[in-house]
Amino acid sequence: MTAQRRSGALWRLLFAVLCAGSGLVLLGTRVEWLEAFSHFQVYAALAWIAALLLFAAVARVRAAFWRPRRALAAATALFLAHGGLIGGLWLPSSSIALDRESVKVTVLCFNMRHDLEALEAVARSLAEDPPDVVMLTETNVGLVLEGYEHVFHDQPDAIGIWSRYPLEQTRAEAVAGDRDQLSATVVIGRYRIPLLAVHWRIPIRGGQSLASETSARLASAQQHLLMLGDLNSTPWSPRMRRLSAEGLQRSGRLGARGTWAADPWHWFGLPIDHILIKGDLRIEALELLPWTTSDHRPVLARIACSNRG
Repeated sequence: MTAQRRSGALWRLLFAVLCAGSGLVLLGTRVEWLEAFSHFQVYAALAWIAALLLFAAVARVRAAFWRPRRALAAATALFLAHGGLIGGLWLPSSSIALDRESVKVTVLCFNMRHDLEALEAVARSLAEDPPDVVMLTETNVGLVLEGYEHVFHDQPDAIGIWSRYPLEQTRAEAVAGDRDQLSATVVIGRYRIPLLAVHWRIPIRGGQSLASETSARLASAQQHLLMLGDLNSTPWSPRMRRLSAEGLQRSGRLGARGTWAADPWHWFGLPIDHILIKGDLRIEALELLPWTTSDHRPVLARIACSNRG
C-alpha cells in the first residue's frame, strides 16, 4: 500500500470514528442509557469545525474520499445538529409577568468541594453585597456562615442551605443509592419561595436516574419552586428534559458556559450546576463568579417572586 493510499485510509477512518462519536452524542439526548454522551455537544461541534476546515484547506483530505461532496454534506449536517442544540441554550425561556408587588432575593449555588479556601474566596468577592440564600454542596460538617441565622444542613451528605430569612417546612428526601435532596421554604414577609437543593451523582456511578426521578416528583408537587445545585448533568440530557417537563426552566443567560472544569487549569468545562425556576418566580440576573480552588464555579442569581403562599 502506497503512502498516499495509507493516508487516505487514515482520513476515512478518522471521519468514520468522528461520525460514530457524534451519533452517540446526539443519541444521548434521547436515550437515557446513553445520557453520559449527551454532555459533549460543544466538543463534538468543535471537532466538526476542525474537520470542515481541513476539508476546505487540505486537498489531500478531500482526495481521500470517493465522494467528497457527500462527506462534506454529512460533516456540515452533523455540525449544524450539535450547533442547534448549543445555540438553543441562549434562547429566552418563557417567563411569567410578575405582579408589581414582588420580592427580590439573591441566591448563591456553589460546590465548594470541602475547600474552605474556595468558600472564603467567594465570600470576599461578595463581601459588599452578600447573597440572601447560600446553597452549598460538598460542604464541611459544622460549617458556620457569619450572618446567616437560618440553616438546614444535611451533614451526612454534605448539602446545606444558609439563609438570612426564616426556613420553614425543611425536609431531607432520601434517594436510594444517591444523596439526599433538601426541601425548604424561604419566608420573606408575606412571600414564600419553595426551594429544592440537590447534588446528583455523576452518570457513570449510577443513582442519577433515581435522583432525577425524585427531583421531578418533588417538582411536580409544587406550583412554585426554586431548584438549584450540582446536577452533574448538562442541559442536553434526557434527565434535564424530565425536569423541564415538570415546568422547571433554565435561564438562557449562561448558555453553554461551563460551571465545572477539570483541574488544575480548568481546560475542560461542562455546564452542570443549575438554578431552575417554576411558577411565580423569575430569574432577573444570573452570573458565574470567578474560579476558585474548587473545580466548580459559583452561580449567583437574583430571583423575583410574587408568590405569597
